[in-house]
Amino acid sequence: MTNVLNIDVPLDEANEYFGLRLNTTVWDNANDEMRKQALSQAGMLISSAFVFSQEAYEIDSATGSVIWNKRIVSSVCEEALWLLTRDPSEIPDALFNGVSSASAGNVSATFDKTFVIPWICPVARTIIGSLGTFIAGDDDSYVHSTPMSL
Repeated sequence: MTNVLNIDVPLDEANEYFGLRLNTTVWDNANDEMRKQALSQAGMLISSAFVFSQEAYEIDSATGSVIWNKRIVSSVCEEALWLLTRDPSEIPDALFNGVSSASAGNVSATFDKTFVIPWICPVARTIIGSLGTFIAGDDDSYVHSTPMSL
C-alpha cells in the first residue's frame, strides 16, 4: 500500500457527481469558490487520513498524472459536502502537513496525522472501503474497512 498525496477532484467532476446524488442543497447553495476550497481541503484531509492500495489509483503512462478510482473521487466529494457544513478553519495549516509541533532551538519537529481523524466524514470512510486503510491513531493502529455487497 502507498499513500499518494494531493487528491485533486476538478469542480466539473464534482458537479457531475452531485448531479446524480440526493440531498445536495448545501453544495447547490455554495458558490464555485467555496466548492473549490471544499474540494481542495477534502482532498488533503482524505489523503492525510488513508494509506491507499494500488487499486485506489493508476498512473497515466503518457502524462504521469494520477487517475483516482471513482470511489476515491466520490469520497472526496462527500467529504467536501460535509466540510461545507462545518468550520475546518480551526485546523492549523501546519497540521495538514502532519506537523503537530516544531521548535527552532536544536531543530525539532513532531509529525502526527491523528488530528485529521475526526474531520473525515463516515460516508467517505465507507466509500473508500477496501481501497485504503484508515489511520485510526498511533502508527500501530489502523482501521481497515471493506464494503459489503447488498
